[in-house]
Amino acid sequence: VLIDELDRLRDDEVRTVAQLVRAVADFPHVSYVLAYDQRRVEEALGSDLPGDATERRERGRAYLEKLVHIPIPLPVAVAGEVRELLFGEVRAVFAENALPATALSGERGDRLFSMLSEEVLDTPREVLRATGVFRVMAGMVGEEVDLLDLLALSVLQTRFPDLYQTIRDKPDLFVPNLFTMRGAALWSESMEEKDTSARLAKRFPGISISDSGRALVLFLFPDLSSRDDRLDDDADGNTIRNRRAFVTALRLGLPPGTVSRSETERLFLESEENALALLKASLQADKLADLLDRSLEVYPLMDAPTGGFWPAAAQLCRRSRATWEPRYSPFRGQTEAIAKLANARLRKRPNEREKFAALAGTLGALRDPHILPFWFQWHALGFGLYGLPTREDRASLTFLNQAELGDALKKQADWVVREFCDGDLLFELHHGLVLHQLLYADRWDERCRQKMEFLLMQQDGLDQFALLFFGGHFLTEQSVLRRFIDFELYSSLASERISNIEHNGGDPTLFSSLKKSIGRDY
Repeated sequence: VLIDELDRLRDDEVRTVAQLVRAVADFPHVSYVLAYDQRRVEEALGSDLPGDATERRERGRAYLEKLVHIPIPLPVAVAGEVRELLFGEVRAVFAENALPATALSGERGDRLFSMLSEEVLDTPREVLRATGVFRVMAGMVGEEVDLLDLLALSVLQTRFPDLYQTIRDKPDLFVPNLFTMRGAALWSESMEEKDTSARLAKRFPGISISDSGRALVLFLFPDLSSRDDRLDDDADGNTIRNRRAFVTALRLGLPPGTVSRSETERLFLESEENALALLKASLQADKLADLLDRSLEVYPLMDAPTGGFWPAAAQLCRRSRATWEPRYSPFRGQTEAIAKLANARLRKRPNEREKFAALAGTLGALRDPHILPFWFQWHALGFGLYGLPTREDRASLTFLNQAELGDALKKQADWVVREFCDGDLLFELHHGLVLHQLLYADRWDERCRQKMEFLLMQQDGLDQFALLFFGGHFLTEQSVLRRFIDFELYSSLASERISNIEHNGGDPTLFSSLKKSIGRDY
């Protein structure tokens, strides 16, 4: 008679079956084969006896030895076998859900599989339980969450349920929502501890954490490691250390309003016309910031995006004087976010420098005064040109050499001077970098200066100047302003405008920008 999974019964049921086998059903020519987890059955058999947990288990073991005449333990699974089984099960999940197997490769993947097979998962049963959870989670959110993190979270759920439940109960202690005061305060308080063990103890109070549980938690949340313990890895924005991915994994679905991966990828696979339509629809629905935030995660990892996005983005940023009021708008920050997508991709794919050099030529031909100037500015910082400090973090992202940058700035200056002096370029700009770069190219001449001072005599021109050079997080040194304008004249006009706003009211961002521009509350 085969009695399987004895350890799945309640304590009293385990004792009942043991009594049945030993005394009641001890028939001639009948043998019993019992399959069970030994530790669990020992605890169950001793659970109703006096003494502490250790003593009760020892008595349960003694009872079991009288019941089972020939104990045959399962063969020990060595790390290589566990890894092979784990890898096979995970690859099957990838195939079932048409997920890219490349996610399993790389240094980070090797580190996780070694950790799981050597430290965390000891038996085939543990492997199958963990990969069973992973199969469900990957089918539901596989595109939206890093698959290695999803596997690690599945193992944490099955092997260390107390740790997993604590993470679910107190998510802000692991991936804070820094856009709320409570989330920022909790994270700041919890990070006061400098030692890794102290940080973990603060998040898992009263829970004993084994070395394998600790390794798994730190793989998922490396920010909990102290500086000395932290390991660098090749993780991307889909890891659950990212708030969006973390919430998605816990919800088993995207949070409301979140842009999906497929929707984001589509933006970079469409033609220029279709990409522009998608961007405009997103802007109209007030979802452009969310789309760009998601793009920072998705775009760097795409294998073959089309070139339609960048000219479409340049068109999106264009404004005419008729449609663009001289006041601060969140769109200036979104313009910079668009430009930063190039940096995000170059960090992952430095071999694409020539492609971005070609894109710079495309945007230059389109006379783009918004995206391209950011790229040029980061090059100038990377090379330490034009009196700017050298920024090593920018130097690794340059795709033009110094001579090419100089030529590009001169070509840009040719049309900028024309558009500024003869048109309404000042009122079409979201930021003032393209005007700064006229100084770099030594093209800000007396004609440009006179045009700017003429515009400053008009209220909308004065407002736009202050916002371009001091709106949002922009600041400009007074020595630079003096190269653009007669600062004394500007200071007088700005003071009058400030006084007018103080008496009659006005836009607070404009008010702050005007005061900063003349050194008040700088």
